[in-house]
Amino acid sequence: MAEHRCTIVRIDPVPPATAAALGTALAGWLQDARIVVVNRAVDPVWEPCAFRPGPRWWTTFAQAGDRFGPEVSATGMDVLVDREAHTPSRNLVPPRCPGCGSAGDEDEYVDHAGRWVAATEPAMTCASCGRAAPLGEWADGRFGIAVGAPAVRFSNWWPLADDFVTEVRSRLGGRTSVVEAKI
Repeated sequence: MAEHRCTIVRIDPVPPATAAALGTALAGWLQDARIVVVNRAVDPVWEPCAFRPGPRWWTTFAQAGDRFGPEVSATGMDVLVDREAHTPSRNLVPPRCPGCGSAGDEDEYVDHAGRWVAATEPAMTCASCGRAAPLGEWADGRFGIAVGAPAVRFSNWWPLADDFVTEVRSRLGGRTSVVEAKI
């Protein structure tokens, strides 16, 4: 059985205390909106997330309708406050230059991402147009690599509505990225 994850992460660096405060505020907003509730029965296999879907979790869906009824089950949501790499797992697509759209070298991209985890965000230079841009700008849609904190990870939810994703990104502040993964 595969697991689908959608992670929204702040890629601009912030001090750990700020990441924790932003994560706490975001979790509070999601609870107040009844999108999530605290998971009081965390189980590493069946209920691994810190938050479970709340009574209004369906309001985050890209599409509503009968197929999104109560029988639909999501694993839950986690707020991650430690800086880490978020990858699309086997869904990684070659990066695209943010200037001209040319495909970048995937091996170089992954190598740069490894350096990003260890230090600050590196830049990658386009072989076609010569533009250098921060690695976070090279992601091709939602299947790139992002490093940062805080992040919110939705596990096995239906596709998220654009306006909901925009709201979460604004609450994280700074530059953000969305990473989809199927594990």
